Amino acid sequence: MKKPFISTCCLLLSIASRLSFGEEGHQAIADAAILRLNPKASSAVQKILSQASVPEISNIKTAATWPDDIRLSAHPGKLVNTAGAKSFNTRFGGNRVWHFVDYPLDGD
Repeated sequence: MKKPFISTCCLLLSIASRLSFGEEGHQAIADAAILRLNPKASSAVQKILSQASVPEISNIKTAATWPDDIRLSAHPGKLVNTAGAKSFNTRFGGNRVWHFVDYPLDGD
C-alpha cells in the first residue's frame, strides 16, 4: 500500500518541478515577480520593456522566455530566425551553453 503511494508522490513531484523549466513556467515566475514589486519598481520595469528595441521583448512574459526563444542549441528556439536573434547569435555564438542571458535592451 505504501509503495504505490510513495511512487505516485514522487512522480507528481517530478512532474511539478519540470513545469518551471518550460515556457509557461518561466512566464508564471515572471508574472509572480512583477506582482511582488512595489508600484514604482513595476512601473520602471514596464517602461524599460516598452522602450526595448527588440520587438519580441514587449512585456514581462515575452522577456521571460526570449533568451530561450532566440538561442541556437540542439533544440533551437521559436524566434531563432528573427532579426534580433540572428544579430544576437552572430555576436554571441556560444550562447547555446548559457543558462541565461544578460542582454541590454538597447541591443548594444
